[in-house]
Amino acid sequence: MPEKWFDNIRIQLNPGLVAIIGNKGSGKSALTDIIALCADSTNQNWAFLTSAKFRMPKPYNRSKQTEAYIQWVDNSSSAIKTLDMSTEATKPERVKYIPQNFLETLCTTEDDQKFESELKKIIFQYLAPAQRYGFNDLDEIINYLTKENADACSDIQSRIREINREIIAMEAMRTPAYRDTLANELAYKQSQLSNVQSAKPKEVTKPSVDEDPEAKKIQEEIDKLNESCKMMEISLQALGSEKEEKVKTIQDLKASKERIERLTLQIEAVKQELRLLYEKNNLDIDSVLNVTYIPDLISSKLKELSERVEEIDNQLNEDKSESLRKQYLLESEKLNLAKQKLSTPELEYQKYLKEKQEWEKLLEDITGTPEKEGSIKYLQSRINYIEHNLNKELSQKIEKREVLVKDLMQKKHQVLETYETLFAPVVKFIDDYHEELKDYPIEFDSTFSLRNFGDRFFDFVSQQASGSYYGKEQGQARLKSNIDSVDMSDILSIVAFANLINCDLLYDKRDDNNDFRSVENQLKKGHTQQELYDFIYCMDYVHPFFQLKMNGKPLSSLSPGERGALLLLLYLFIDMDDKPLIIDQPEENLDNESVYRYLVHFIKAAKRKRQIIMVTHNPNLAVVCDADQIIQMKIDKLHGNEVSFVSGAIENPIMNKIIVDILEGTYPAFHNRDCKYFDKTI
Repeated sequence: MPEKWFDNIRIQLNPGLVAIIGNKGSGKSALTDIIALCADSTNQNWAFLTSAKFRMPKPYNRSKQTEAYIQWVDNSSSAIKTLDMSTEATKPERVKYIPQNFLETLCTTEDDQKFESELKKIIFQYLAPAQRYGFNDLDEIINYLTKENADACSDIQSRIREINREIIAMEAMRTPAYRDTLANELAYKQSQLSNVQSAKPKEVTKPSVDEDPEAKKIQEEIDKLNESCKMMEISLQALGSEKEEKVKTIQDLKASKERIERLTLQIEAVKQELRLLYEKNNLDIDSVLNVTYIPDLISSKLKELSERVEEIDNQLNEDKSESLRKQYLLESEKLNLAKQKLSTPELEYQKYLKEKQEWEKLLEDITGTPEKEGSIKYLQSRINYIEHNLNKELSQKIEKREVLVKDLMQKKHQVLETYETLFAPVVKFIDDYHEELKDYPIEFDSTFSLRNFGDRFFDFVSQQASGSYYGKEQGQARLKSNIDSVDMSDILSIVAFANLINCDLLYDKRDDNNDFRSVENQLKKGHTQQELYDFIYCMDYVHPFFQLKMNGKPLSSLSPGERGALLLLLYLFIDMDDKPLIIDQPEENLDNESVYRYLVHFIKAAKRKRQIIMVTHNPNLAVVCDADQIIQMKIDKLHGNEVSFVSGAIENPIMNKIIVDILEGTYPAFHNRDCKYFDKTI
């Protein structure tokens, strides 16, 4: 490599506060990137070691030809690394690195989850070993403590989905289209009935056979055969109904058997999971939980039912000589042969009887029963149900769903209680140091948050369909207003929010019209009402949230400067870690007031318990923070990008001049530092 860059540079670092200064492009961030790389920092948001800078592959990759290592105060050393390498994830992190671009992202991003992730890392440090349950981060502990809660929530959600299905079916009955369909079908059936009634077969008088003994004998035989066939028809119909009922019962029992087998396997799996724990505590899991499953009882009943179905099939099989169906066909054949012996008037009368029987059967089919789908009585029953019972039963279903949703939210609230228990140590720390923090009021608050509800909601609902959420801007404004109205600390308010969204879908709230709207007609293609209702009421968008507030304002309401101040407070004061802390340009996202109100105070506090390496463009910050060591970095671009440095305490005359030159007239700050060490009155 024709360039010089880092040519046998060795920099000794003070264990207190080290301030790295220099002009832009002088290698300040290069130094911190290299330290973080050799110390296996998990944060690899490099400023210098990037493919656009020192790791640029062309014309040659400088990073592949440059090596670095760290020697620690105990004389141990890190592995020698070329600067193209990555940190080793399997090795312990030896420094905490906060690059400027990482800090800026946390200060300006609208996604609070990254900020929350950093907060959780700090909170984890405050947990006693017994509170960590053998895990290495806060999320793992939360998942461990809330596993059973999550399973309980899943069970409640399954019941909510089922009742949503029932509610959707009932709501469909309330639509004008459904009622019109029933009314039209009823009118058609009544018209059909009227037509059939008017087509009643013309009555034929029964011929007298009293004076003809032979004819009388034939008529008696026919009457007897008619009665026999009629009884067989009734029996065949009963067998058909019994078979239908038995077949359904068999299927239901088979499904129940599979369900019980799954439950038994789940119970056995839980027992095996708990067995070792119980044995360690001198408990017998089989004595604690003993479930007896006797599948033979179900199998015996299934065999009995199946045999009965087989018997019915045999009775309905005309190919079997002893079957009822075969007997009926033979009896019908006898009846037809007997009729052939009748005189013409008697044949006409028999024909009339058959037509009358068919006509009465047709009337019976059209009139039907409340259970016979498509019949007049069925349609009348449905209309009567809609007019007198539907709203009451629908209200009961909705109330039942609301109870389930409240139960679900109570379960979610238990997670908040878990959060409060885990975060109690850091809350206590803040309370214990309330005097030191009186000018930096921060507090923790457990609550819920609605995450991504708007985006998910409009994945289902079309804003081009007539309804409360019609129109992109108007619909989003209405939804935002609804979301803003929720008191996230109140379970009832969250449940009411779900009901409000549903009400907006059922009734068009634009211009206070409250016109009924079909939810189905407001859905985007490819989505169902079941999916939408499950989304609204299963509450997966409601997340337990333990938020950090500053000056009474939640994280989402803080300005980038306030977020930066809060982050630095966390890293510099609340963070219990004693690893060296490297911060690149901490003042970058702060205004002047925040620099001197927050940053200076907490840097002074932090350097008493850990080594601080701070990159700054403002040497004045190094002065007012009482830096124990100043390092000025330089890159000589005229001589092969040779990197050099000057290092010393602030009191060092060389450093005096460097700082004063860079400060360009801000000497009073330096003078104040000078007065702390030398009494000018002597």
